Amino acid sequence: MKKGSIGDPDICHVSKLQIVTPCNFVQDWSAGPIEYVQEVVSKLEDYLEKLGKGTNLPKRSTPPWPIDYASKLDDSPELTPELALNYQTLIVILHLMVELGCVDMIVEVSTLESHLAFPC
Repeated sequence: MKKGSIGDPDICHVSKLQIVTPCNFVQDWSAGPIEYVQEVVSKLEDYLEKLGKGTNLPKRSTPPWPIDYASKLDDSPELTPELALNYQTLIVILHLMVELGCVDMIVEVSTLESHLAFPC
């Protein structure tokens, strides 16, 4: 080990670690996805700019599909191999965000994950 390289961890996997003291006054480690989400959004903006779609992402999101959407009735065309790979990459990122604590979008991510085999 290099001298000075041993210390408290600051990053675990892709989340920032910090020591927190909850109401029971026992210090504990906490992981948060904030830095990871910021990095993902930055890379997504770069990707959209490369595609010529612009980088004006909305501040508030809309639902990814209408309320009466039925995936079994969807007849959208299959994605090209490049777009399918990008879709699968984004779904993996979203899944990791759910695991890191963004639980409020778990239903939507699970539904999108169900289309990984045949993205359209």
